[in-house]
Amino acid sequence: MMRRLRCMLLLCLAWPVSAASAQPAAARDSIRTMIADAPVFGMFRSNYFVTGIPLDRPVGSRTADAAFRISIYLKCWQMSASTTLLFTYSQKSFWNIYEQSAPFRDTNFNPGLWVVWPVVRGDGLRGVLLGGVEHESNGRDGTASRAWNYATVSYTCFAVPRWQFAARIWYGIYDREGNPNWFRYRGYGQLSAVYTSRNGRCEAALVVNPTGRFTSFNLTGECYWRLSRKPGSLPCLFVQAYSGYAESMIDYDRYTAMLRVGIAIKPFGLNFY
Repeated sequence: MMRRLRCMLLLCLAWPVSAASAQPAAARDSIRTMIADAPVFGMFRSNYFVTGIPLDRPVGSRTADAAFRISIYLKCWQMSASTTLLFTYSQKSFWNIYEQSAPFRDTNFNPGLWVVWPVVRGDGLRGVLLGGVEHESNGRDGTASRAWNYATVSYTCFAVPRWQFAARIWYGIYDREGNPNWFRYRGYGQLSAVYTSRNGRCEAALVVNPTGRFTSFNLTGECYWRLSRKPGSLPCLFVQAYSGYAESMIDYDRYTAMLRVGIAIKPFGLNFY
């Protein structure tokens, strides 16, 4: 497995280097300007609040829930004209809001450091390569503790108009006694595809995460409909469906199928999963 991961990592790193080396200077300069002018602080992944029902169990106050995510970045260092170091932080909570005491079932904390490297081909941006290290945990102790630290590489490609395709791999260490068989359910990577409508108001995404033994897949489907025609990161109607394992860290080894709807705020034009 480690040999395969190393080979995939080398391929991800080598292709953008060879592609970018022969690009026109004007295109590279425009990308550098765009990076330099990017906000120091902003959204990394989509931010949302949703509520929904299970698809694999009877619907009730103990099975319906709410979930929300906060995801931000801070630009720490412009390492070169086209390379940026980001600190990122994402937090996702699962809330049993319909139970009498409305307890939080789990909250997952996910800080990280990422190096972002745009790939220029021809006269525009053709992809983004990211490499980083992240920590993820649920902030609990004892048998409910879940935590791991990992290195990850992802590449997002813009080769087809209105489509984004991305591949991401990861590998790390975790508490084998408290979280046995973590990679069996979490897997070693994922593939994603995002389609943006012609008018830019709607985005649909599919994320496929093979489990560690490639015997099943964790699937996420998302659809965003921007409420305003104005450009920018404005509120969207949001529908999310999940089927698989490891949606939350506390229940990483339990199968879950959920359908949720709500409101999201996201950076249109670039998606990180």
